[in-house]
Amino acid sequence: MNSRTLTIASLLSLGALAFAPRASAGSEPAPSASAGEAAPAPAADPAKKDGAVRSDSDAPIASEKGLQLDKVLKAIKADAQITLNEAAQADVLNLMPLRRGDDCAEAAKVTPVAFGLRDRGDGPTLVVRMQSCKGATLLAFSTGILLKVARLLDLDDDSVALQAVHLLNLRGGKHEEDLAVQLSVAPHGSELRVFLRRGDGFAFTEAGRIKDVAMEGECQQGSDDPSGWASFVKTDAKSRLMIVRVDLVCGGQPSAASCTLWGAQKGDLSTVGVCPLPPKLDAKSLRASGWR
Repeated sequence: MNSRTLTIASLLSLGALAFAPRASAGSEPAPSASAGEAAPAPAADPAKKDGAVRSDSDAPIASEKGLQLDKVLKAIKADAQITLNEAAQADVLNLMPLRRGDDCAEAAKVTPVAFGLRDRGDGPTLVVRMQSCKGATLLAFSTGILLKVARLLDLDDDSVALQAVHLLNLRGGKHEEDLAVQLSVAPHGSELRVFLRRGDGFAFTEAGRIKDVAMEGECQQGSDDPSGWASFVKTDAKSRLMIVRVDLVCGGQPSAASCTLWGAQKGDLSTVGVCPLPPKLDAKSLRASGWR
């Protein structure tokens, strides 16, 4: 009985060896874990980080849920130019679901210089310029349960720079919620693009463009030649846009001025008349009396 049992056991052992898988030529046997040791983890995929797949090493990493951009917005207490740090710039790119320039060879970039506008009753506003191989895009952000974003304008000319932004009330609403954006135009001038807030959401429609609102001239020392002009904006009691243009001579002194009245009640910006000139035309006096 014992010899028969051993003979069967031996045959079974030989059969197991005959059907055991063999390593293919050139391959190495997989490492095995000894008793009490965990099997080695597979090598990490360098294209993955924290469970997310990144398509390239230059892809921006946004702070959690736009946290840095939210901090920038909530810190706005006055209308002023703001310099965005790298984390806030990355938030801008990552919060755009369909970015202009996604198919460009180089990743889109955010211009660090932006403009913040204090809360007028509907949250602070931040206007940002984004650049890609297809041109520039102007975006507006505001606070809420989630960060709100609106695309204002696509520009094919990548030399256009953001110079200033103003909040205005052009349709008689409760708050200043329409935007006047001043942009540079080559070689030394600027224009104003006006955007009206649309409905109850955070969206804007361009109402019109006002060209040649400013021009910088060249001056020689001691000269009193014309040196260009500057413009200041303000709304009147009927929510019409007043633009005073002040012509300057070298040295910055006013030489002449005019005031034009614009209306946008029906959605399209157009001239509707003239307005009285302020008593003082120097920049300090104009800003003190509410002109921007």
